[in-house]
Amino acid sequence: MFDEIALDLRQAIRALVASPFLCVAAILALGGGIGANTAVFSWMDSLVLHPFPAIEQPERVVGLEVAAQGGDGSPISFPAFRQWRDDSGLFSGAAVWTLTRVSGRGEGDAAATPVLAMPVSGTFFDVLGGRVAIGRALRDVDERESAPIVVLTSAYWQRRYAANPGVLGETIRLNGVPCTIVGVAAAGFVGTYVGIIPDLFAPITLQPQLTGVNVFDDRNARVFQALARLAPGITRAAAQARLDSLARDWSRREGERPATGALVMDIQTQYLGGLVKPIFSATLVVTALLLTIACANVGSLLLVRATARRSQMALRLALGASRLRIARLVMIETSMLAALGGAVGLVVATLSRGALMAFVPRGPYAVTLPIAINARVFLVAVIAAGVDAPLRYPACRSRDRRGTSGGSLGRWSPGHAIRLARSLPDRRRPARHVAALSGHGRSLRTRARERRVDRPRLHRSRTRATGGHRPRCRADE
Repeated sequence: MFDEIALDLRQAIRALVASPFLCVAAILALGGGIGANTAVFSWMDSLVLHPFPAIEQPERVVGLEVAAQGGDGSPISFPAFRQWRDDSGLFSGAAVWTLTRVSGRGEGDAAATPVLAMPVSGTFFDVLGGRVAIGRALRDVDERESAPIVVLTSAYWQRRYAANPGVLGETIRLNGVPCTIVGVAAAGFVGTYVGIIPDLFAPITLQPQLTGVNVFDDRNARVFQALARLAPGITRAAAQARLDSLARDWSRREGERPATGALVMDIQTQYLGGLVKPIFSATLVVTALLLTIACANVGSLLLVRATARRSQMALRLALGASRLRIARLVMIETSMLAALGGAVGLVVATLSRGALMAFVPRGPYAVTLPIAINARVFLVAVIAAGVDAPLRYPACRSRDRRGTSGGSLGRWSPGHAIRLARSLPDRRRPARHVAALSGHGRSLRTRARERRVDRPRLHRSRTRATGGHRPRCRADE
């Protein structure tokens, strides 16, 4: 069986090489459809379906913002955050964070380099379920004591320290403040700000030493981003209704006019907005239609090619090939086209993934989206393309009673030879092969003579070529 498959593989390669224009057109069509689908779904998977791979149960984590009079959200002050966290009873844990650009200088560095620091609450890792690759995470006691320690992100650890595990205990100066490295966060854990990857985490109470500004007691300094994990049995809608009412009462007591409420938001839409999912869903539908159209075009090309190969398929049947063998040959050919189209599609997906970054809006911080090619959807697209095209291939149409599309040019066609050869008994199988080959050769010679004469004299040429009568074929010839 393996020998037959190897033979079919060689024949498929020869058949594709013999039709270079069809082969290139099919590969480019399939490659474009596969690549577009893979690129769009990879973006959708990273931004919509799984934007927080390193956060434990991200559906239970919510973002907290101050609701202004018009309903728009804004960051929160530290006194308001502590009141929401301690007195609402809606959350099992809450944390705040902010972003700060500092200059960092490690041991042995000749000059300082820019570092994007994320000061966070001591409960930040616990609330999000973040883990560390080496060392330890920040703790609540680190926030209370304003401990000069930092936890590196995995990306910064690999880029700056070449993933050296001996980095624990080293000192890095942030704006001149010496901080000890106590851990490295697990790969992919960067917080909830999609697209912004900090270099390190530091205790939130260390920020006055880094920036020289202390706003922890100022209720009007709304500069912190807040998040929380819902308590068991509490839904986001219930938390929104309860916390908004409490926040407005607390705001009135503090003398704020007008009083401000609270927004409990899904962390996926807090920074990405609510239009990302519908946009990518619509784009995915368009690219799926593009792949379907590409498969239909390839099927049409194979249909035209099959019409020209009827005589070849009929001859294979006459020589004893089964229809299963011919169908397998067709499957191998289309599978090779799908594999080559998949290779082109992988290149298209890689280029498209980078090209889509041009449409990402620019902000105060550099946007980094680690979009990885989704291997599952790539394989599904390749398999779908490889299966769809053979279904459109008329592999079993060699039973045409006229043998070939040009059977009307001669009374003697391969179809006559095949039917005559198949009518012979099995013990005279060699005669079947001879009769089929002889009939096919005579048909080719007749057509060659007919092409050399003028079209008005076509009937006379046919009479002269066949001797004025219909040729007969005996089994003993």
